[in-house]
Amino acid sequence: MKKVNDMNEREFAEFFQTLRVKILEDPIRFFVKSPKFLDTTPTPGQTILLKSVFGQKLDPVTKYKVAIRDRSAEDFQLIDSNLTEVELYKLMTEFDYVENDKKYNRINLICGRRSGKSLFASIIALFSAIKVNWKPYLKKHPVATIAVLSHSVDFSQEILDVLKDLVGASPILSRLKDKSRKDAQTVFHLKVPFFVMKNGKEIIEYSKVAVKVGAASKKTTRGRATCTVLMDEVAYWNLADHAVESDVDILRAIRPALFQFGDEGTIIKLSSPGIKQGVLYDEWIRKEELRDEYVQLKAPSWVMNTILPRKEFYNEFRLDPDGFQTEFEAEFVDSISNFIISEFVDSCILKGVRFIPPLDNPNTVYSAAIDAAFKGDRFAFTLVGHCEHKITTNVVKYWEGSKKRPVRVNEVAQYIQTMCRQFGITEVVADQFAYQPMREIFEEYGIELVENVFSIQYKRKIYFALKRIIHNLNIDLVDIPLLAKEIKELVVEQTPTGQIKIGHPQTGSDDLADALAVACYTALEKVGSMGLTQPQVAHTNPHNIVTDVNGVAFTAPHPTMLLDHQGFAGVEDNSGEYRKDPETGKYRKISELEGDEDVTGGGGGPDFIF
Repeated sequence: MKKVNDMNEREFAEFFQTLRVKILEDPIRFFVKSPKFLDTTPTPGQTILLKSVFGQKLDPVTKYKVAIRDRSAEDFQLIDSNLTEVELYKLMTEFDYVENDKKYNRINLICGRRSGKSLFASIIALFSAIKVNWKPYLKKHPVATIAVLSHSVDFSQEILDVLKDLVGASPILSRLKDKSRKDAQTVFHLKVPFFVMKNGKEIIEYSKVAVKVGAASKKTTRGRATCTVLMDEVAYWNLADHAVESDVDILRAIRPALFQFGDEGTIIKLSSPGIKQGVLYDEWIRKEELRDEYVQLKAPSWVMNTILPRKEFYNEFRLDPDGFQTEFEAEFVDSISNFIISEFVDSCILKGVRFIPPLDNPNTVYSAAIDAAFKGDRFAFTLVGHCEHKITTNVVKYWEGSKKRPVRVNEVAQYIQTMCRQFGITEVVADQFAYQPMREIFEEYGIELVENVFSIQYKRKIYFALKRIIHNLNIDLVDIPLLAKEIKELVVEQTPTGQIKIGHPQTGSDDLADALAVACYTALEKVGSMGLTQPQVAHTNPHNIVTDVNGVAFTAPHPTMLLDHQGFAGVEDNSGEYRKDPETGKYRKISELEGDEDVTGGGGGPDFIF
């Protein structure tokens, strides 16, 4: 038999279609496990996922050793249990397995970390590319799109990298690469041969598929014929620092893009759970109502990935029992701790330094903020400097009052006056609490209090900005233990009205963290950088435009920033309606290009869409 690379076009088409028939009969045996294709051995938990996607029947006889948590133990303990696929299905879905021939096109997988989500998202994407001849479903577009979406381009890029590795490792799959189309950092082209009858003659027809990855957005599938959508880590879409659209709105925009593919159009959500909010949580708690339309699986990491040593789970539980629930046990929670990673906070602290005098650089921009309190909480003051893409916390000071001895505002104002004179500023940002009387007192000391109303939305903005600069190591923190403690203890939770809130835990405080976040955010607004350092987080897209990790160009403001921070009333981002004309190189509306042969090639539109 000829080697795959030595076959001519027709020989390979005949060879591949013979294999494809077997793949559709048993995808796991002839595609996932086959050395000719993916050469992957799924665990029992992963097999349940794949069989649900592929529409394969579960095995009610063979038993597999599966670790389950011993709920009778006081501490965290795993015990072995022998379960069939049918029994494991009930463990993962909370329903009895009903054997039928129905293929589900709405599948949710909720699982802990290290469960193999990226690998199996890639496997599902490849299977979607070959399972159907997509060309008959296409009307205006010559290419069917498999969209892999995440809360940032980087997370989606990981899946595309895995997919490329799987294709590259298989000589057969490598032959499916569409060399007539230019691949890019966020797109990978395949063409799958099928035999069709045309004018009484059998010819080869190619089903062309573009696997595209990108940040989740309502614009993502606009103007595209999308046959499969993989929503990666969807439980965290609403928690992303740049999120301007909810997961519900994005999903509502995605669904119409699949209409033309009928029952073959598929939406798959794969995610670790987060707080009790969002579309994934809503669908899970409605699992009884949705069971005829959805397959929903929920499993901890030790069920999905049997290779991981159990001692690692014991260690993680001892280190962070609260975080363990979402990270590994796959449970939705009321709040998520470790909003800002402790190790990054420690890396930013200048050990033993409690005050930093004014910097010598005349280009330094200083900002100050207070978080006022008099009896219960602390009255906090922070002054920071921004210079050459980095922030320095120069001053952190706080006063504690009680019912018997409240904080004396005049003493505070006098201290702040001294610091502001030393750093050459006259403005201090404050929230709405007791603003008017304090403004009058501070005026007597030559300080102008600038009011910023502390809403849930505003706190979300300032804390995501603080998270970025700390995680990018773009800040020097003075060594104030209480400040570090408050930053490390910040939690994310949902309010009764459904909003995402960032703040202190139930028994903690965030007075110093609030003042720091406001001062940093104000400084970043003044210089317009929003906390991103070009050398540390710069990426280069296929057009050699330097961008941050989310694909936003450094050299020009992106539409969201204009809308959020510049106050352009009535301005709407319509960039998703345009693509580059491959003939003229100019951007035209997608509706004008829909009749063209290729509007999805390597020279496509703006990279913040994909």
